[in-house]
Amino acid sequence: MRQYKTIQVSKRVIDRVRCNCCARLIQDEEYFSAVKHWGYRSPYDTEVHAMDVCTDCYEKWIRSFAVSPVLEEESQSEEGCI
Repeated sequence: MRQYKTIQVSKRVIDRVRCNCCARLIQDEEYFSAVKHWGYRSPYDTEVHAMDVCTDCYEKWIRSFAVSPVLEEESQSEEGCI
């Protein structure tokens, strides 16, 4: 027969998010989030970088790209076809 006991478990939850670019507190809005674990033979050998970027800063950032990361709707629908 199993006997149970009640325990409390500590859990880490996000309290607030700040944009890494402008330091603005991001509340109730979408934002870009990424984590990169750098490998060997990179300038950041074994480092882990994490970032959260608000939509305003993300827009400025992607406008600086030589190649847009935005996929056209046709390309997205073709990827799902067999």
